[in-house]
Amino acid sequence: MKKASLFATALVSMFAFNFGTKAMEVSSLEELRGCLSKDGSCTLTENIVITTNDILSGKAFDAKGNPINSMLNVDGTKVVLDLNGYSISTTGFVNIGLINIDNSGELTINDSKGKGVITTGDSTTYAAVTIWRKSKLTVNGGTIEGKYYGIAGNGSTGAGDTTITINNGTIKGVEKDDNYGIYHPQLGNLTINGGEITGATGIELRSGNLLVNGGKISGISVPTTTTPNGNGTTTVGSGIAIVQHTTKNEINVTIKNGLIEGYTAFYQNNTQKNDEEAIAKITLSVSGGTFNTINGGKNALYSENKTNFVTGGTFNADVLPYVAEKHIVKQDGKTYTVVANKVLEATEGTFESEEPLDTDLVLSIVAAPSEKAKEATEKVNESYKSNEKIKDLKLISLYDISLLKNQEVMPVEDGKFTISLAIDESLRNFKNYKVIYLNEDGNIEEVIDAKLVDGKVVFTTTHLSTYGVIAYNDVVNQGGGSIKNPQTGDSTIYYITTGIISAVVLTSAIVLKKRKIEG
Repeated sequence: MKKASLFATALVSMFAFNFGTKAMEVSSLEELRGCLSKDGSCTLTENIVITTNDILSGKAFDAKGNPINSMLNVDGTKVVLDLNGYSISTTGFVNIGLINIDNSGELTINDSKGKGVITTGDSTTYAAVTIWRKSKLTVNGGTIEGKYYGIAGNGSTGAGDTTITINNGTIKGVEKDDNYGIYHPQLGNLTINGGEITGATGIELRSGNLLVNGGKISGISVPTTTTPNGNGTTTVGSGIAIVQHTTKNEINVTIKNGLIEGYTAFYQNNTQKNDEEAIAKITLSVSGGTFNTINGGKNALYSENKTNFVTGGTFNADVLPYVAEKHIVKQDGKTYTVVANKVLEATEGTFESEEPLDTDLVLSIVAAPSEKAKEATEKVNESYKSNEKIKDLKLISLYDISLLKNQEVMPVEDGKFTISLAIDESLRNFKNYKVIYLNEDGNIEEVIDAKLVDGKVVFTTTHLSTYGVIAYNDVVNQGGGSIKNPQTGDSTIYYITTGIISAVVLTSAIVLKKRKIEG
């Protein structure tokens, strides 16, 4: 691998700069140099090829006055470059980048007609675009193609604090098994909203912040290998590689969406053998996206140092060791999906919470004792024997519902929970269903609206206790209209006259202790 001290990239606006001035049409190298040297917009009208002689005659200088062999410079200026379907290429050697953004410069790359390219061509120029020292790069279109790097930064002290945003376009390296779409060794922000990024490794992040909201990121080398390097890249064969630099800077990775693929789709490794204090500066968060192994790889996600950071996403290999607390893996064939543990199941029904649950909780739905059911029925009959607005009423079931941990009942209150209770097919032809809540004294405290969905009575509550399911029909007037049910309120039931407890109710509890669910 080459040892180029190149830096990183990060966040910038999603749209092109608008300076309120007409874009300058550019048809030659001299015109392009001049356009990039001042604030404004540049639109290519011809292909531009940069030769070795052009490079030698176009030396630029860094902030300390040292000459740098970079052919095209955005040095402190704010420029929108529209490739307009044309190309910028070189036949010579540039030891930094074909286009170099420096000293708080800002470059937005558009391609209004499509098929526009910035490429190092057959030359040995390291990168198509390099960026450093508080500069910004936004890519909205075109192809950015470098021998070793499509886009690269520099990890030297003071060379970072960059912002790179990829909204569209194609970013890639071309050198076989030694190229990177984006190499980011510096402090700064790198945001991927769209586009395609491809290399032996798609993105190697050694410092700074990475946010992936979309796009496709691919590492096409086989297999995944990593080699210590204090002055350059380390890893091939990964869609995204997270390898902390010898600088031991903070790394923050957030993946919300997008497609990431590689022999190892996502890879984090302490290749430099940094100490625990340094590794503690790395934070990983995966809440979405699709992660696929390709070319015979086995790991959709691998991390040497981090666990408990995956809360969402879809994978074509199991990622259970990295799943966060209160989350589980659902498997459907060769597809593994990480979701919050919000649903517990039992033979008689399900329990769903708005907030994630501990994965060792057990849903218990137990038929109330016969004496308790008899007492409840008597209270219902006595209280509502004069109600003439309903008919065919039945108390379908009476259950004690609770959550267990290690066989002990866990308190459940002050939440919002949806409970589904299965009912017999013969009892699914009623017009109305309600649920009654019984307090510890066996008194009816509340009537809860319910509905029949796919053979289950579904209702919402804030706590767990004893619940009964009521079914009934409306009494029809002689004129043909139905009499509406009275409104429920202040712990009073208005719908029940008589109750008949259905036959035998089985007791069961299903345990959902595994975080991995076979789907």
